[in-house]
Amino acid sequence: HVFSLETGEFEEELAGIDNNITVLAVSPDGRRLAVATERNHAFLWAWRDEGSAPVHISQGVRPIGLAFSPDGRWLAVGADSRKEVQLFDVETKQARG
Repeated sequence: HVFSLETGEFEEELAGIDNNITVLAVSPDGRRLAVATERNHAFLWAWRDEGSAPVHISQGVRPIGLAFSPDGRWLAVGADSRKEVQLFDVETKQARG
């Protein structure tokens, strides 16, 4: 569930994510949400855009960290099993490299 930091009241449910969230990051502008789940998947979601659904961006590795670049253009996904970081273009949802 998403709650307002200002009022503490419920705003909306994170529909489209069907298992437990283990890591979460919010973009600097607050428009995008990145989540990793216990089933080794990472999703990127323009959750403030009406009708938007989570986009699956990574699987097969256990994401242990998510971070947006200061300008919000890139998302870093830290993977435990490979001890690596994948970079994703937030607009295209494509991995860099």
